[in-house]
Amino acid sequence: MLFVLSVPVVALLGQLTLWHRYAVVGLSGILTVLFTVAYRGQLPRLVHTTRLIDSNGNLGTAERWPS
Repeated sequence: MLFVLSVPVVALLGQLTLWHRYAVVGLSGILTVLFTVAYRGQLPRLVHTTRLIDSNGNLGTAERWPS
């Protein structure tokens, strides 16, 4: 997510605008949703069907864990 690094660079140049921040936040949100859908969809391919329920629970627990 190198586009997030554009915020401090543009701010140091004195060119940071509200629209630039909107674009960065919007793009970040869209990419987060796409990533979440993609990796959750891969879980059935990564674990055996007998462990799918436990693995899904572990994944949900890890998502709620404070980072």
